[in-house]
Amino acid sequence: MTSDTTLLLHTRHEPLARQICAVLDPAAQPIRTHTGDELLRVLRRQRAPVLLLGLFCEEARQGVTLWMDQVKSAVVIALGDPRTEAARQAEAAGAFAILEPSLTGLLTLPSLIGRATHHAQLQEENRQLRAE
Repeated sequence: MTSDTTLLLHTRHEPLARQICAVLDPAAQPIRTHTGDELLRVLRRQRAPVLLLGLFCEEARQGVTLWMDQVKSAVVIALGDPRTEAARQAEAAGAFAILEPSLTGLLTLPSLIGRATHHAQLQEENRQLRAE
């Protein structure tokens, strides 16, 4: 990951957070947030973030579509069972990917983050070009 892109992890599910941190490179450890307000504060300060959004969090249960609208600046990788309503809502709202947090799914996470990071950088470049 380049210094322009930040990896964020929003979940209160500690076992999931530990598993994610275990499969990532130590240099690419995410910034953890536990509340929706904390996540929004961090998002306002970061450029081109990649957000790992646990679909088990309170915000997801309140309505993924509304929540995804608030994190438009981020490239979202939703973590949860792809067969759930929350996952379907995340996909419909523009999530970059839905990843089941199984061992097999988590092993693909580093490459998925790499693709999401590249996507975030392209979005940032496009925003800059449009501003010129």
